Amino acid sequence: MRREVKLSIRVEKSSQELGIIWGYASVADLLDDQGDVVPQEELVKAVYQFMEDYYSGQAVIKENHEQAAKATLVESTFHFIGTHVAWFVGVKLHDPELREAAARGEISGFSIGGWYQPDEEGANG
Repeated sequence: MRREVKLSIRVEKSSQELGIIWGYASVADLLDDQGDVVPQEELVKAVYQFMEDYYSGQAVIKENHEQAAKATLVESTFHFIGTHVAWFVGVKLHDPELREAAARGEISGFSIGGWYQPDEEGANG
């Protein structure tokens, strides 16, 4: 059974010149802004599934949890924050209006949706 995963990225850094915003999409084993706790193994599996879906055109970056944004994922990596695995991403904004909104500090992040496939035994991790 596949399970939908929705993650929100809070912008931590931006570059007007490059039109890129960066932030942590999710941190494992901590309460997130939606009141969820994502176990580390589930986060890692979900990220790799999202990346596969994203590059095959089956997942998109959304603006304000709604429509697909005119943006491209340009960085995706795992960091450690203390003992917690964190997914760090960079998103290039292609729309001039989005770039201007980011420069004004009006864009606090993007939503990323993907799917997580539990292992064969149905476990989450």
